[in-house]
Amino acid sequence: MDFFSIDFETANPDQSSICQIGLAKVDAGAVISATSELVDPQTHFDPYNTFIHGIEAHHVEGAPKLGIVLPELLETLSGNHVVSHSPFDRTALTRAAEAHGLTLPPITWIDTMRIARRAWPDQFGISGYGLSNIAKTFGITFDHHDAGEDARVAALIMLRAIEDTGIALADWPARMKRSIRPRFETASGKDHPPNPDGTFFGNLMVFTGALSLPRGDAMEKAAEVGFEIKGSVSKKVGFIVVGNQDAKLMAPGQSKSSKHRKAEELIAAGHDLKILTEADFLQLVSQD
Repeated sequence: MDFFSIDFETANPDQSSICQIGLAKVDAGAVISATSELVDPQTHFDPYNTFIHGIEAHHVEGAPKLGIVLPELLETLSGNHVVSHSPFDRTALTRAAEAHGLTLPPITWIDTMRIARRAWPDQFGISGYGLSNIAKTFGITFDHHDAGEDARVAALIMLRAIEDTGIALADWPARMKRSIRPRFETASGKDHPPNPDGTFFGNLMVFTGALSLPRGDAMEKAAEVGFEIKGSVSKKVGFIVVGNQDAKLMAPGQSKSSKHRKAEELIAAGHDLKILTEADFLQLVSQD
């Protein structure tokens, strides 16, 4: 029952641009600490990211540089079970480590979004598996998009799942790789049906814009790791991959596709939807 829970806020769409680190520690089945630390990612702050978490460039002036903090964080997490809500934080840590020439240590990752789909398969199907919705359902109050608070809530959701299902922490990584329902059958006629044994089975993904690899290949990669591909953005979608967007194809006065704008609207309304670049997507689907 001992584990760490992490959450990151980023300065811009590049997931390596971590500007706040949230870390919660669970010991003997209780959250014993939850901290937030501002760090300087030494890169620009995108207005949209700032709109979400409220962190601006001047807030990290004088804060420790990300490259200085990362080695200690990786050492802390090494050899442990580490919980996060959605794969975003795992990808962010991986990308940040790569950007600073560091090697990610052995970590047993547990995604509480996937845990929730298996622990309570009928409870959040309509309302969504976002952190804020699950927290509200279980009566957990918190300051969403503060990294320390988000890490604390992910830890509490993990503990609740263990209590409600009787599945031990050490058994959840294997359970996450199995189908949400034992008798799942993929819908017939789909070009890219989700792999029920994939790491991200139960998550929905949308693509928009031009990618460097053929769209069909990207969809296949996503489906192989369990993503169900959707053609439009909705409250149930957890990930949107944004490629290069041709201005000639945009609506007048717009620089982003309608799917991209819809995703930003949902995020602004409190839905836990992640916007990924193609590089982030490829990192995500290459994870074990």
